[in-house]
Amino acid sequence: VGFWGEVDRVYGPTPKQLVVEDGVKGRTVVITKDAGFPDAVVWNPWLEKARALSDLPDSGFIRFLCVEVGAVRSPVTVKPGAEWEGSQTL
Repeated sequence: VGFWGEVDRVYGPTPKQLVVEDGVKGRTVVITKDAGFPDAVVWNPWLEKARALSDLPDSGFIRFLCVEVGAVRSPVTVKPGAEWEGSQTL
């Protein structure tokens, strides 16, 4: 996935391992998730929204990428007394 502006996208279902490759610095991050999280969200605020975030420098969006796993397309409802489990490892 590449982007050249604000992005907030849900992908799914996604594979058990998600790989984020930084082609500029040659870094790779692998996110391993279980079946409790079938989806992934890729997010970057870009310039305008980065300016509104107090914990991100105005130009921080250039080096910023958020990849979150979740159950977004089919949210999970956990009833009282029931259990649900989801995990991710970076």
